[in-house]
Amino acid sequence: MLMRLGLMLIVKMRWQQFIMPIRSLALKNKKRGKMMKKYLGSLFVLLFTCALTLTPVNAAYDTTKLDQAYNKAVSYYQQKSKKGLESYDDILASESVGVEADQALKAEETLNEYIATVRLDDQSKTDIGALGKNIVLTCLMGKDPKNINGVNLVEELEKRVRDDGSIVNSTGANNDIWALNGLYVVNSTKQNVVGKRLAKEALNNGAYWYEYPAGVKCADADTTGWAIETLSLVNKTAYKTTIDKAVAFLRTATKNINNQSVFTQYDDGNANTQGAVLEGLAVADRNGLLNDQYNALNAANPYDYLLTWQLDDGSFKAENYDVNYQPLGIGYNNYATRDGVLALGTYKNGSVFDKAKRDYDKTLHPVKNYQITSGQDAKIQNDQDHILTTNLPSTNIQSILVDGKKLAASDYNVNTSITLSAHFLKNLPDGKHTLMIEGTDGNASTTFTLFTKQTKPAQVTEEKTEKKAEIPGTEVKKNTEAVSKKKTNKVVDTDDDTDIIIWIMGLVVGLSGLILLRRYRYVEKA
Repeated sequence: MLMRLGLMLIVKMRWQQFIMPIRSLALKNKKRGKMMKKYLGSLFVLLFTCALTLTPVNAAYDTTKLDQAYNKAVSYYQQKSKKGLESYDDILASESVGVEADQALKAEETLNEYIATVRLDDQSKTDIGALGKNIVLTCLMGKDPKNINGVNLVEELEKRVRDDGSIVNSTGANNDIWALNGLYVVNSTKQNVVGKRLAKEALNNGAYWYEYPAGVKCADADTTGWAIETLSLVNKTAYKTTIDKAVAFLRTATKNINNQSVFTQYDDGNANTQGAVLEGLAVADRNGLLNDQYNALNAANPYDYLLTWQLDDGSFKAENYDVNYQPLGIGYNNYATRDGVLALGTYKNGSVFDKAKRDYDKTLHPVKNYQITSGQDAKIQNDQDHILTTNLPSTNIQSILVDGKKLAASDYNVNTSITLSAHFLKNLPDGKHTLMIEGTDGNASTTFTLFTKQTKPAQVTEEKTEKKAEIPGTEVKKNTEAVSKKKTNKVVDTDDDTDIIIWIMGLVVGLSGLILLRRYRYVEKA
């Protein structure tokens, strides 16, 4: 911004310096003076455009503190996984920050206890929200939801979906959201009809809702955030109108409280609502969120308010209440931790429901770990071919990657062995490299180290002086042999293009100056 203002100031000063003499000349020749003004006006517009175009624009929000908060959340769940996860909320939040719940203590027992609450034995009593959640959780835990102790959870949900997308025993939009999440992660054919139904369930103001008491729809920012995330995942393009209306509702529920952007329909906020809304917006419009497009007027980024609720250990706090809804004070809260950590995990890793979808695919199509049987961890001279073998069948090999980059077909040959060509290897720098062979059902990987063959350096011949027989009256001549050394000047490519803007601006100003000089002389002669 400062660079732009500086350029504008310089241009304005130069404008005044150029225009004064031109005005006096214009009195002598009004027509030519007007022509000069047009040229100068064009120059001003050109320089101003360059200043705006060439000045870089960065994201408005500094994510450093967000990354630090994320790391604290990771540490919290790494420690908690050793002590034992307590609820499905822990499984969901832990997975969102990359701490695998299937390796955590008590995670299996926690999942089995939650599955028992679904009540599949009676459709009129089935908890639809819990059924959808359990499908998501089993996928995250590396299990197949189509076979949990002989029960097909996916089938149980699908058979409750009516032709119009409504679901038997659903209590409203909050239940339908979780059901749709469950259908999404297993790529069910029912997700489209349920998605269309959910898109129509929004209130006239764009909000999503829960029922309380029964039959009364209560607009809710938390539920709206979840709906935005789910609809964006299932089909962001098809449900754009609904998503945009939901976002518009959230803008009306965004308040400036002590210079913080708070998502609330009341007089204060909390980590639960803030986290749920941020989770949805991060999926629907991550760039806009990080560029302050969802801030309240004259308030900080919404992530800042969420971080005010994070405790030192990485969990989140909230106002706690007893069974009679009497306040107990602010402290650690499981729901606040779930929503707060999910918001951080979604910012960093994307939606946890996409992770569940990937995990389910891995469960259905487990990847085999093939081995390199010869040529592993080799030291290779970079002007020679490298030959290796693997127990991955050659007919299953799809691609070969070196340092994470896929090789062209001309860089290697696959037969009974695999050969990396010398012409490819000689273009790699010396040192250690990674190699991965990707197959249809698994991969094999190893490393290799390249080195350049050392050539014998040229010997420098010292100056030799041969003394001829001394003849009186003659000088002794020296026969000197010398090997000249070539000096090589190495230019280090720093990949630094920071002066390019200055050079471009200089070129523009220089060319414009030449034009002005010629026009000035032309007017003066007149």
